[in-house]
Amino acid sequence: MEITSKKIPKFGEENFHVWKLCVKTIMAQKGLMKVIDKAYDPNNPKDVQSELDERTIILAGLEMNNLVLFNEYSTAKYMWDTLVEMYEAKNNAKSVILKRQLFTTRLKERGSMSERIAKIKSITQNLHVMKKPVDDEDIAVAILIIVPSSNKMVETTLEHQKDTLSSKVVISALIQEEAKIKSESASVLEIESSFKTTYID
Repeated sequence: MEITSKKIPKFGEENFHVWKLCVKTIMAQKGLMKVIDKAYDPNNPKDVQSELDERTIILAGLEMNNLVLFNEYSTAKYMWDTLVEMYEAKNNAKSVILKRQLFTTRLKERGSMSERIAKIKSITQNLHVMKKPVDDEDIAVAILIIVPSSNKMVETTLEHQKDTLSSKVVISALIQEEAKIKSESASVLEIESSFKTTYID
């Protein structure tokens, strides 16, 4: 069985769950995972080949600093279990930090609403990949927390609505309000420019 590493991302502490998902998906597509899921029979030629293929896939995605953890006698199951044990704990700690950032992030007053929302989405997507999904209502609250003073009226309106807040509703309302503010500012500038041209020039 030919194994390709083109679709295997390089393993790193920051992308552990993405790497894990990709490797498991590739193995499943190739009918593997038997060795990792349970001990294999060294006397069974098919199991021996599966062991070799799984080792190849795992090693193809590792950087040098992780390769030194293993040797030629390390089985695919040992490699897998070692990496999971080492990095699951680190990612659990990181998820706590990301959740804290979700509700404490503060951005510059002049930053666009799209930039603010993108920051929140980035955090929630990372948490989702780490299997620590955030409730949609909490995402809506996190977005409202970073609303600039110029959008406080929209925030107040949303907070007092009877229906459950959703991130989609909050994002739509804030982007519309931002577009309205920009349009009004542009109109004011146009009037000022016209006034100067008519009465000053």
